[in-house]
Amino acid sequence: MTTVWQHSESFADTNLKMLDDEYLCDVILAAGNDHKRLKCHKFILASRSPVFHAMFCGALAESSDVIDIPDIKEPILGF
Repeated sequence: MTTVWQHSESFADTNLKMLDDEYLCDVILAAGNDHKRLKCHKFILASRSPVFHAMFCGALAESSDVIDIPDIKEPILGF
């Protein structure tokens, strides 16, 4: 079923809506020592970062749905 948010002005707006609502998120980044969790979309991460592209698409691709990143601070990820 089509909803109003899908008729937004830009592709970026619809992606932001899907991220804000955690719709179809397929990976979780666990950040910092307390493992604060952020639900994400693999295709967005891989399209913007060669590191995430290698993690998800390379020969040694991650098979886990949770990626632990202990040495990153939560504000960097937008918490």
